[in-house]
Amino acid sequence: MLDKETLLDAFIALYHECNTEFMKKNKNIATYVKKFTPIISEIDKLRCKKNDFEVRKTIGRGHFGEVHVVREKLTGDVYAMKVLKKSETLSQDNVAFFEEERDIMAFSNNPWIVSLQYAFQDWEHLYLVMDFHPGGDLLSLLAKYDDVFEEEVARFYLAEMIMAMHSVHALGYVHRDIKPENVLVDRLGHIKLADFGSSAKLSSAKMVVSKMPVGTPEYIAPEVLMSMDGSTEGKYGVECDWWSLGIVAYEMMIGETPFQSDSVVEVYSQIMDFKNSRQFPDDQPLSDDAKHIIRGLLSDRKERIGYEQLAAHPFFVGLDWTTLQDAVPPYVPALTGQDDTSNFDDFESDTSHSGPRIEDFMGKNPGFQGKDLPFIGFTFTKQLTQASENEGDDSIGRRPSETFSRTGTLKKSPSESGHKQAVDKLEAKNTELQNQLSEKTKALTKVENDRSLLESQKALLDTEIKDLQRNLDVERASRAQAESESLRLLKEVKEGHSQAEDIRDEGIKQALEEQKQLVVQLEQERSTMNKRAQHLEEKLDEKKERLEENEARISSLQAKLTKANEDKKSNVSELQAKLQKVTEDSEARIRQFHEKLAKSSTTAQESAEQLQKVEKERDDFQKQLQEMKSYEQIQGKRGREGIK
Repeated sequence: MLDKETLLDAFIALYHECNTEFMKKNKNIATYVKKFTPIISEIDKLRCKKNDFEVRKTIGRGHFGEVHVVREKLTGDVYAMKVLKKSETLSQDNVAFFEEERDIMAFSNNPWIVSLQYAFQDWEHLYLVMDFHPGGDLLSLLAKYDDVFEEEVARFYLAEMIMAMHSVHALGYVHRDIKPENVLVDRLGHIKLADFGSSAKLSSAKMVVSKMPVGTPEYIAPEVLMSMDGSTEGKYGVECDWWSLGIVAYEMMIGETPFQSDSVVEVYSQIMDFKNSRQFPDDQPLSDDAKHIIRGLLSDRKERIGYEQLAAHPFFVGLDWTTLQDAVPPYVPALTGQDDTSNFDDFESDTSHSGPRIEDFMGKNPGFQGKDLPFIGFTFTKQLTQASENEGDDSIGRRPSETFSRTGTLKKSPSESGHKQAVDKLEAKNTELQNQLSEKTKALTKVENDRSLLESQKALLDTEIKDLQRNLDVERASRAQAESESLRLLKEVKEGHSQAEDIRDEGIKQALEEQKQLVVQLEQERSTMNKRAQHLEEKLDEKKERLEENEARISSLQAKLTKANEDKKSNVSELQAKLQKVTEDSEARIRQFHEKLAKSSTTAQESAEQLQKVEKERDDFQKQLQEMKSYEQIQGKRGREGIK
C-alpha cells in the first residue's frame, strides 16, 4: 500500500543516501540535498521519534532488542515500546519478520490482538509503540496458580486464545510462536496475542514456504521440523499454530510441557515421535474432554483439529463464544496506575548501544549503499492512517514540496513567497487547531482513563459479585447440607432413644430371667452342698472308726515292739558273749599257728589255710552280728511308726 508515510520514508532514505561527501561530488545530487535540507529538517521535527517518549522501565529483552514501558510526553499516554536492531533484523531476515509484525498490529483492528499506535525508525533501530497491557503474560499468571489451571480456568483462556489465533489467520498470517509468554493479560483480565516477530504471510494456497526453524523448541509442530530437511518442501499452514495451542493446553492443566529435555535435539526427537512420547501423568487427572482436545491438537497435521472443530468441541460446552469479551475473567489484575509493571519481571536497561560504536571508526563504502531501503514503508501513525483512509488517496498526486505534520495537516514550503500570507494564516490556524487538539486529546485521555478505571472497577466488582454469588451458593449448599444433617441426626437421636428404651426393657426382662435362673442355680447348688456335707459327715464317722481301730492296733504293736526290744537286747548280749569267746579262741589259735609257723616252715601251708579258715569264721560271726544290728534297727523303726 502506497501511503503518505511510505512516500516520506522513501524521500528521507533517498536524502540520507545522497547526503554524503562522496555522493555530493555530483553537482545534481548536491543541488538536490541543498534544496530539500530545510524540508527534511522540518519533517524530522514533525515525525514521531524516540525523544517523544519517556522510558519508565524495561520489561523484556530478546536477541533482536528490548521492550520498554514508555510515557508519551505530549499526551501522557502509557505504551509498550519494542526496539529492534536494524543490523540484527537484516542479518537474520529468515527468522526476523519485522514487516509482518508491524502489519498485523497496525491493521488488525481486533480486540484479541495488541494494537500498534506508532512505528518509526532512526539510523540504528526500529521502534514499535503499541498498547501496554499491565496484567503481565499468561506464564506469570500460571505462576500465580502454582503453574496449573483448573479446567474451568483453562477453558476460558484457551477459548480467548482460539479467538485471537483465528483473528491472525483471518488476516492471512500464521503466528508460528504461540506460547504463554506471548499471550498478554489486559487491565480487565482478558488476553491479547502479542509478539508477531516470527509470523509469516500465507500464500494464496494458505501455505508458508520456509526451511528454517522458527519458534520456541518445546512448542514447534512436527511439520515445521520436517520442513527443515526438505521432506515437505518447506510448506505448512496454520495447523502449526493449533499444535502449539495443544502444548499450551497441556501446560495449563498439567503444569509442564509434554516434550522437554535439556537437549534441544532430544526435544525435537520427542516431538517427531509424539505418538509414543505424548503421555498424561497419573498424578494430574484430567477429564475425558480435556484429554480428547489435547490429543486432537497434538496429532498428525492432516488429522489435527482446527477452529471449527474447536468451537464445537465438548470441552467448551456451555461457553458463549459471542460474549467472551463481556464475560468476567477468572483473574482481574489489581493495578496502582496506568504504568503499573508489577506483573512483569525486572530487566536492567541495555546500554551496550550507547556511546561510540566500532562501525563509526571503520571506513564506509562510498556511493549508494541502500542500507535503509528494506525499511521503507515501516513508519506508521495510527491517527494519520485513519485520517488518510477518510480522505482517500488524493494525496498521492501532490507536489514533493509538500510535507505533513503528525496530525495530518498540510503545510506548503515557505519558499513560495507569493503565498506567504496564506501560509501564515494556515500556520496560525494549524497552531490553534493543534492547541485545541491537544486540549481535546487531554480531555479524551482523561475520559479514557476514567473509563478504564471504571471498567477496571466494574470488572473487580463483577469478580467480587461472582465470588460472593459463588460463596452464597456454597453457603446455601452448606446450610442445606447442615439442615439435612441436623434432621438426620435428630431422627437418629429419636430412633436411638426408642431403641434405648426397648433395650432397657429388654435388659430388665433379661436381668429378671437371669436372677431367676441364678436363684434356681443357687438352690441346686445348696442342695448339692447339703448332700456333699452329709456325705462328708458319713466319711468322717468312718474315719473316726478307722482311727479308733488304728489306735488299738498301735497299742498292740507297741506292746509287741517292747517285747521284741527286750528279746533283741537278750539276743544281742548272747551274741556279744559268743563273739568275744570266738575272738579269744581265734586269737589263741592264731598265736598257736604263729608258734607252729615259726617252728616249722613246712607247715606254713597248713597254717595259712587254718588261718584263712579262722578269718572266715570270724567274718561269718561279724556278718551275723551286723544282721542282728540291722534287724534291731528295723524293729525300732517299725515300733516308732506304729506309735505315730
